Amino acid sequence: MKVLFLMAFFTAGCLLSMQAQDTIVNKNGNRYIVKVEKIDVVNVEYKKWSFLDGPSYVIPKKDIEVINYANGYTETFKKEFGKNEVLRFDNDAPSNLRMGKTYLSEEEAVEILSLLQPDCYEKVFDKACKMRRLGKSLTIPGAIAAPIGGVLMLIGYFDPSSREVFIPGTVFFVIGTGLLVSGAVLWDTGNKRINNVVNAFNTKVKLNNQTSLSVYALPNGVGMRLKF
Repeated sequence: MKVLFLMAFFTAGCLLSMQAQDTIVNKNGNRYIVKVEKIDVVNVEYKKWSFLDGPSYVIPKKDIEVINYANGYTETFKKEFGKNEVLRFDNDAPSNLRMGKTYLSEEEAVEILSLLQPDCYEKVFDKACKMRRLGKSLTIPGAIAAPIGGVLMLIGYFDPSSREVFIPGTVFFVIGTGLLVSGAVLWDTGNKRINNVVNAFNTKVKLNNQTSLSVYALPNGVGMRLKF
């Protein structure tokens, strides 16, 4: 009986201990089990949960995505975009978009472009990016194959001793030209659609720089707020 009582007491203590933990999630998605001690304008001060008697640590608020407190409250740390920052296409960004100098995640891009129309990111922008990538992948080999084929055609046509390279050269030239033309069309069309989306956001949603935009984390995704 005493053993059961001690086990129940120990289990209850463990559960209460787990419930008293705070969790910090940084911008990279790393989670830290801590006890938050103080939050000021710039930093969050905490102790490691595994060493509560140890030193205090400090993490800048700008590096934090969200804090889940022991009482169930969740505090999010939002990204602020100023009135003079505009949306740009950027190959290096996870979503191919950045606001000012800040790369946007796909979740943030989906939320932001929904101001234009529902599913704008998936149905318009992302498809345009894929079209652009496909066009680029066709244009580059086409730009290599077409000139090589053209040179072989000329050699085979003007040099009787090299007639055998005329037909392969013609094949290279035709295929390369086809890849080059179709790739260039897809590349250009994708670029135009990307620019249409970006320009529509900057002119219609940003209202000629009369608004500021906030994107912040939520437990089930991201949220957004426009300030006029």
